[in-house]
Amino acid sequence: MVAVTISDSGLKASLASLEAAGTFVNSVDKMVIELRADLAGLGPEEIASFISRSHLPVIVSGLNDYDSIVNALGAGAAYIDIDLALFESFDESYRNILAGYHDVNLIVSVHFNVCAPSYSELKSVYQRCASTGASIVKLVSVADSAQQAEMMLNLYSDPCRKEDLSGNRPSLISFAMGEESRYTRAASLSLGAPFTYCALSPEGKVAPGMLLLDEYVALISRLSCVKGEVAVPPSKSIAQRAIIAAVMAKGESIFNNFGHCDDIDMAVAVARELAQNVSVEGDTLRITGSAGGSSKQPQTNPFADLINIMPMMGGEKTIFVGESGLLSRLCLPVLAQFGEAFTVTGDGSLMDRRMYGCKEVMEQLGATCVLTDKETLPAAVSGPLKGGNITFSGAKGSQLISGLLMALPASRKPSVMRVENPSSVPYILLTIEVLKEFGIVIDYVREKDAMVFKIPAKQKYRPANITFEGDWSSAANFVVLGAIFGETVIKGLSGSSIQADRMVVDVIRRCGASAEYLKGKLRVRRGYLRSFDFDVTNCPDLLPPLSVLALFSEGKTTIKGVARLNNKESNRPLVMTKIMKDMGEKAYLSEDGEILTIEGVSLERRVLENRLPKGGNFSSSGDHRVAMALKILSVGCLSEVVVDTVDCINKSFPAFLSQFSNICLSK
Repeated sequence: MVAVTISDSGLKASLASLEAAGTFVNSVDKMVIELRADLAGLGPEEIASFISRSHLPVIVSGLNDYDSIVNALGAGAAYIDIDLALFESFDESYRNILAGYHDVNLIVSVHFNVCAPSYSELKSVYQRCASTGASIVKLVSVADSAQQAEMMLNLYSDPCRKEDLSGNRPSLISFAMGEESRYTRAASLSLGAPFTYCALSPEGKVAPGMLLLDEYVALISRLSCVKGEVAVPPSKSIAQRAIIAAVMAKGESIFNNFGHCDDIDMAVAVARELAQNVSVEGDTLRITGSAGGSSKQPQTNPFADLINIMPMMGGEKTIFVGESGLLSRLCLPVLAQFGEAFTVTGDGSLMDRRMYGCKEVMEQLGATCVLTDKETLPAAVSGPLKGGNITFSGAKGSQLISGLLMALPASRKPSVMRVENPSSVPYILLTIEVLKEFGIVIDYVREKDAMVFKIPAKQKYRPANITFEGDWSSAANFVVLGAIFGETVIKGLSGSSIQADRMVVDVIRRCGASAEYLKGKLRVRRGYLRSFDFDVTNCPDLLPPLSVLALFSEGKTTIKGVARLNNKESNRPLVMTKIMKDMGEKAYLSEDGEILTIEGVSLERRVLENRLPKGGNFSSSGDHRVAMALKILSVGCLSEVVVDTVDCINKSFPAFLSQFSNICLSK
């Protein structure tokens, strides 16, 4: 809501401004009128006349004695703004009379016309104002630094604003005056202020940094340029694990809420090569497993020529995994249990991604795994994995660990697998949860910087019936979009999911946005965003959307644990850093590549100070998560953002672009 300040001298001029303000009524959600009676020079009868002719609620401020205040109350003012010192000068009988006007909102205010006091003093002044029984406490100060400006905003979340014994907690209006602090006037609304103050014209400004009404209208439009509902696809992390597990089961597994994307479709293609039967009917996938054996003919291998000149890699059958890193690392251990020799190959960037530890770990467990001299695909694998005790590092990722957890239950000997410095731990736990659905038992304990898994031998997979939950990795893009630019409603998510990327909700709440679950849907609303610190070690896919969030969060954000993301579909830390720098923003990686630091500026401040990121031509580097992050970024850029390729988004979220377009209003 906006309060339009009218300070014109004389009743006639004040009424003319009132009429002018009325022309903006349809452009803002709610409007009230602040009549500065002291500056307008209006007497009691003129104030009464102004109030009676206003179709909008009126705040009367600038009154300096008890009689004038009572006259304004009697004339029908909706709000009375009283300076704290004046209020405290009234005796108790006067205060009781003021309290008797139940239909009037009392604003008790303090204006610091020099720089704000210390924060402890500011809180003390707030508590004095709140103790008056005011409906609204208004604290305004000149600020000569960004720290002082932010101090005025810190008050909104300070514990000093807790309810009193009677359950009352007044609303707060707190912002800083000055041209460099004008963004705090807009930020105050996002933080919960009932309204902020605007002038109709430059001549009507009564304080430095005051917003013009038409400027406010344009700002609100930019702050609310996203609104709508989206549906996310099923979790490909769950789907790929479940599909490969179904191949190992004897009997038919049924998966509901099945959906298509390149990675899931590739897992289905692998299942068609290994399972007895695979069928898709609408959103239901059925797989009749082979219990670890297959008589299928090998599929066409687009890398046959390469393998022909590398005879040591020539498996009897070829499994093609597309560009899915997870699927490749699930398949290598699982295929070893089939009692045949397989060649595993893929496409695109996957062929350049190192398969850290695959050869060494599988050979220690009794299987054979041959990679290229660069530790990349194609790979030849044969088994079986015999089981036993093994210790290795999990610092480079969790995907091989998940593959071993799926394969080792079928080994002849029990296994104890000690993983030191594990990363992406939620994905490991997700694998264990999926395996439970197939009757597989795995126990684990945490020991300082390690996880120890105890895997009984000779376990049999049983068929499962699973409804796939929505994909939090895909949803993270729309969560961030709503947190920065307006409001999004996301359906298909589980609030109790163990998917790692559900952490995005905690991050945006910490920054200042809101998120709530309503009837199976997640509603995200923007707020004034502040910087954050986060470690993506356990949720690496969040790096691109969180980088966008950081750009629009006031202050310096640090994102840790990014070094291992240089082996994804792109070198994500490097790619995201370059994109932000090319947009004119400050972002840099630490020397060891472990920490990405981003100096953010709130959207309110960017719009008011004309500091939006630059548009232009950018490359997604063929990375689906970078491409989606670029589309989110484009909403807040000064000019059009052209992305060289977005087809890569089909890897995880084919409907992303259409849903994105449906909820993005004009800037």
